[in-house]
Amino acid sequence: MNGWTSSMGFKFSDMEKDHMLSTVEKVVGERGVATEEEITDALLREGIPKDHLLYNHHLRMAELEGLVCSGPLGPRSTYMLVKDRVGAFTYNTLISAVVALYSFCLAIASACVRFHSDKPSNLHPNGD
Repeated sequence: MNGWTSSMGFKFSDMEKDHMLSTVEKVVGERGVATEEEITDALLREGIPKDHLLYNHHLRMAELEGLVCSGPLGPRSTYMLVKDRVGAFTYNTLISAVVALYSFCLAIASACVRFHSDKPSNLHPNGD
């Protein structure tokens, strides 16, 4: 994202980026669903300079950071926090998913070893 930002001529410090993201998170979190206008009004109220307030850029940055995503469809674009739209994702959920995938891979590997170690006569009733 920083490379794209620079190539478009935008210069944001890490502090400015963090301020913008925290403002977006706050307004969308408080409202549950926020429109682009509500988000950009909040950015202005937080003192983000108008020359930095490139609405689409800030919203795309928040999306690329995994903070917000599209909200419910309607006549205007809406945004929600990803954690509210998709559900809270915890470290334990990740560990559980990795353990389940690992167990599945072990079962497949074990089945492959058994399959390849059996003699052809044991695989077919006719010994073919």
